[in-house]
Amino acid sequence: MMNMNKNNYKKIFSNFSYPILIISSNFEAIYTNSGFEKEIERQRISTNLILQNPEFRINIEKMRNNLNFTSEFSLIADEAVVFLRMMVSKIEDTDCYLCTFKEGEFTNRDILQQKFYQEMKLLSLAVSESLVITVIANSVKKIEYVNKAFEEKFGLTKGEVIGKELLFRLKDGNSAEILQEIIFALENGNSIRREFLVLDKINDEFWVDAQFFAIKDSANQISKIIVFAIDITNSKKLLSELNKAQFNLQKLLNERTEELDISQNRYRLLTETTDDYIAELNSELEIQFLNNSLKAKMGITSEEYPKITKEDLFDNLLKNSGTELKTKFEDFQKNPQKVTVNIKMYWGDWVTWTIIPEKIDENGKFNFIVYGHDVTEHILLEEKLKNVIEDEKRLNSLKSQLIKTVSHEFKTPLTGILGAVGVISRINSANPNEKVNKYLKMIIKSSATLNSLIEDIVYLNNANDRVLIPTYFPLILNTFINDLVEDLKSLKNEQQNLITNINSNIDIIVTDSIFLKIILTNLLTNAIKYSPENSEIFLNIYEDENTKSIIFEVIDFGIGIKEEELPKIWDEFFRSSDVITQPGSGLGLSLAKKYANVLGGKIEVESKYKIGSKFSFFHPKMELENEKNFDS
Repeated sequence: MMNMNKNNYKKIFSNFSYPILIISSNFEAIYTNSGFEKEIERQRISTNLILQNPEFRINIEKMRNNLNFTSEFSLIADEAVVFLRMMVSKIEDTDCYLCTFKEGEFTNRDILQQKFYQEMKLLSLAVSESLVITVIANSVKKIEYVNKAFEEKFGLTKGEVIGKELLFRLKDGNSAEILQEIIFALENGNSIRREFLVLDKINDEFWVDAQFFAIKDSANQISKIIVFAIDITNSKKLLSELNKAQFNLQKLLNERTEELDISQNRYRLLTETTDDYIAELNSELEIQFLNNSLKAKMGITSEEYPKITKEDLFDNLLKNSGTELKTKFEDFQKNPQKVTVNIKMYWGDWVTWTIIPEKIDENGKFNFIVYGHDVTEHILLEEKLKNVIEDEKRLNSLKSQLIKTVSHEFKTPLTGILGAVGVISRINSANPNEKVNKYLKMIIKSSATLNSLIEDIVYLNNANDRVLIPTYFPLILNTFINDLVEDLKSLKNEQQNLITNINSNIDIIVTDSIFLKIILTNLLTNAIKYSPENSEIFLNIYEDENTKSIIFEVIDFGIGIKEEELPKIWDEFFRSSDVITQPGSGLGLSLAKKYANVLGGKIEVESKYKIGSKFSFFHPKMELENEKNFDS
């Protein structure tokens, strides 16, 4: 048998105006002319789509012994149905077939067929975006198309399911047998509806309600099977739960019926013996029921209250407290809803009344269940609490004023002492006396400690009494740190060495200099106070990109902090058991933490007892150009 190559066919068919496709017996494309390429491009299909079409392949297989025949089939491409009628001729002495069609033959059908396939195209466009799971299979029950809803629900792509058997994801049952029943119904002109338990890609199961429809060709043979399905898993579960609930409800109803009489008796006993007040009024606000507590308070008997009118109840019996209650009930009649109100009753007690509507008929009539609880003790306690709060506010105000006055009175003589010390120092420098120098240093150090204590108390009072708002300015860091170290010289021993390391990248920071000084002064003062005389204390300042912070790190090799005391060090006036004999107020760390929070930062601590401590203040990094609080 002779086979021609592509060039041979090109010489013969290149000038043909008809679209030409030559394929081998195993469905490989050997040659296509320009007319064919243009036509499939216009229809937005591909040669491979034609060759892989099951209907086309079946037609070729059936007609292998015929020299000429016509193959009719449909394709689904770009979410649309395309119909194709192709004339096929066996090329003599070869195992090849020549396939051709007239230009536009894809839609050149009679009017009814054209309309039908146009409708199919519109249907495909509609279902592609539908939330309903949609599947289209061919005449041999192989899947040709699934929409997005199918892909999302099953977790499978079109490529994974095209060509698969229609019910290939069925969990239970014989899919071939079930499919045969469906085809039988469709062949007899009936749509069929079934519920199936199916599996998605990862074998999770769910229920679907599927409706099957058939599209038939001119010979009344099934050409397409269309399936619309919805997920009914929740409905199935709900139905199962509903059946179970109905069974349990009936059982419960029987039990409740038996318990109802007992409950009513218990309710009556409860209402009659409780100290709270319970009443029932009808829609006309006439008394239907009063419990013993309320009858006793109102001074009426069981025989009397059924005869009491609305006017008697609110105007006479309830006296001065009846007017407010009457107004509440009248509002309640217009808009029945649960309401609670506190009223001081005419007998002197405060009572919380809760009024609950109880609908009694379809005409909108309500009975009112009224429950009253004596809250006199609670109201009196509340009044006492208000008075205590007011007293506390006054005491706090007095405390603040006292602190301001005392701190001012301390500051004035302290300034005088330091001024006098300065004069004595200058006089002594002319004729140095070591003993005088020693006592001058003691005075200066004690004065600095006293000044620090006064400032701590003032700062703590400010932090507790009002909302602190920082004022941000650019700060030259080196100058600020040098001044701070100079201020602390009077507190440290001569043998102690305070070492500062500032990252060269940090020249200016944006901060509230007063708040920052309070924080660093307290951290460094603690490090100086609780470190040996000949030790080193480090102040390291550097940027941390991870936290977007500038970190001020104070490291000492002093006595450290016991692990069990670490959570308490931020409490006001807390002092470690190892430093009780040393001077200090226990306010420093509490102050540092408060002002760190105000600046939007935080302080972290690491400490080993008898080895040393590291306090790290994370100051938020702020850009100069973003600051809006700078004064010009």
